[in-house]
Amino acid sequence: MKTISPKHFIFYFLFALIHLAAILSGNEKSLTAMISKSLLMPALMIVFYRLTRNRENRQRKFVFAALVLSWMGDVILLFQEKNSNFFLIGLLSFLLAQVSYIIAFSLSSLWQNSLLKKHPWLVVFFVGYAVLIFSIIHNGLGSMLIPVIVYMCVILLMGLSALNRFGKVSQRSFFDVFLGAILFILSDSLLAINKFYMPFALASFLIMVTYIAAQFFIVKGMIDEAVEMKLWEEK
Repeated sequence: MKTISPKHFIFYFLFALIHLAAILSGNEKSLTAMISKSLLMPALMIVFYRLTRNRENRQRKFVFAALVLSWMGDVILLFQEKNSNFFLIGLLSFLLAQVSYIIAFSLSSLWQNSLLKKHPWLVVFFVGYAVLIFSIIHNGLGSMLIPVIVYMCVILLMGLSALNRFGKVSQRSFFDVFLGAILFILSDSLLAINKFYMPFALASFLIMVTYIAAQFFIVKGMIDEAVEMKLWEEK
């Protein structure tokens, strides 16, 4: 089991900078932007595989599945302007990615002794946020009403699953994963507002910045957990 270091993510950060630079320069639809976006998740997959390959378990498989499904969503959404069905398929890919993350996070913390069981009122903050976003975008959803509602429920459950790891893993691992989950929710909220309510300046840039940071922190936090568990087992 290798110790995690920023240098392991160098290619991820490189592809991220290239992609964000393309967006800021007005070349969001360029070949450079498309290729760099398509390489983001593979770069994370390689890092995650290398740093956790000595720890084979179900949790690792679900995190890897979430990254693969996120990559599929990234690629599919590149073509959403050519056919509206690509957005729906991309949404489905990310929904399955969220489900994979939910399972992976839940394997960190047993629900029987969970934070949310002790403090169920914490759910109110997530529900309140969901109601706020829905109140903003609902008039523009049209035929996407049901798919978006389902996705909102799933991604909020992902956030709650990340929160539920509190006290079950190290503070570093918990904070990274929870921060990643919140950033993921924020990224998708920005996407929804831009697409279904009102396009706004720097939308693509802000959506991708929060998404890139979200995936990084989630993967880093899950690698930290794997490393810590391996060290604990070797004691």
